[in-house]
Amino acid sequence: MNQKKKTIQIILIVLALVLLLFSCKTSETVADKSLVGYSISEMNKTDFSELKNELQRLSVIPLKDTIVIKYDFNGDNCWERLQEKSDYYIIKLIQSHHTYLLKNMVKRPSVSILNLRENGTNFSKHLLRNQFIKIDSFEKIQKLISVEKSSCGTSIIVLPDGNIIQKKEDPHFELLEMNKRKIQSILELNARKP
Repeated sequence: MNQKKKTIQIILIVLALVLLLFSCKTSETVADKSLVGYSISEMNKTDFSELKNELQRLSVIPLKDTIVIKYDFNGDNCWERLQEKSDYYIIKLIQSHHTYLLKNMVKRPSVSILNLRENGTNFSKHLLRNQFIKIDSFEKIQKLISVEKSSCGTSIIVLPDGNIIQKKEDPHFELLEMNKRKIQSILELNARKP
């Protein structure tokens, strides 16, 4: 009887150790979760040069080394609730967003920030009426970068070496807040993928 008790205890201890071993996550796995949801691509020199020329054509100031873009799509109903808001509310929203972008331009002097959208008229009021959003009339930029269509727009970082980072479904332009360390981590994570 005593032998049977010891065997059961050993089995329970081994089982507990196995469960403990498989339930623990490495710090790398936990850290990598904040880096998922991004796609990475690299442009060839010709396309990269053409992209920069096209973006410069749309920009009111000279482009910097790094370019961060928010790209919205025709027919997206992400902001449908704003259709009910007053014109005054929409104007204040546009002004607030523009102030946010200006503060980021001052905070990050080596970064150009652009808001772009597809050609079309099926947009929320705040996107249609925002004179600061440039229209990619012939979808040239969308094609050069291979912008991934998504609800609530896609944010894009164009790095000086031609690497492109995209985040789909980024309604609040969170990619704009990304620092160099996180960008590097995303690029490193992408390099480790098989």
